[in-house]
Amino acid sequence: MSDYNYEQEAWEQGNGNTPAKAIDIKLMQKGDTQFVMPTRASDGSAAYDVFIPKKTPLRYGRQIIPLGFAIEMPQHIALDCRTRSGYSAKGLIAYQEGSGMELRIDADVQLGLIDSDYRGEVGAILNVRDPRIHTFPMYLAFGQAVAQMKFCYVPQTRLQVVTELSSTERGEDGFGKHNNE
Repeated sequence: MSDYNYEQEAWEQGNGNTPAKAIDIKLMQKGDTQFVMPTRASDGSAAYDVFIPKKTPLRYGRQIIPLGFAIEMPQHIALDCRTRSGYSAKGLIAYQEGSGMELRIDADVQLGLIDSDYRGEVGAILNVRDPRIHTFPMYLAFGQAVAQMKFCYVPQTRLQVVTELSSTERGEDGFGKHNNE
């Protein structure tokens, strides 16, 4: 395992705000789908939108939505697959089977972490909670943005067992207890 520090190099070679050197990420089409290349909506976007590679039926509860590609990342880089903020706020866009009517449904992409040594097909974990799915079939359409993927630096770390931790002003307050919440 390498001790190379991508964030440090970016800081030293860049202006402190943006990396001077992009990190190469490799994508490879998987399966018999029409792979849709992930894209960033703007230069300031923190994550890439990922798209449905083929019409995908939905069911109640959790399911993995295959995204049609595998990925290769350098060590110390991981990928967070997460929900799109608009879907969290307004509901996921789905289509009613038969009529093709667009609906907003109660569903979210669950946070998923993809390690740099994983080479299988990338998928988004979708949790559908909308009871209407029991009444009529729904699907996600080809080319529809479904999730976001955000690349993260993963520093090399060592865990140490100790008998005492340093003290802080906050101490053990957590889970909403900070600032008397």
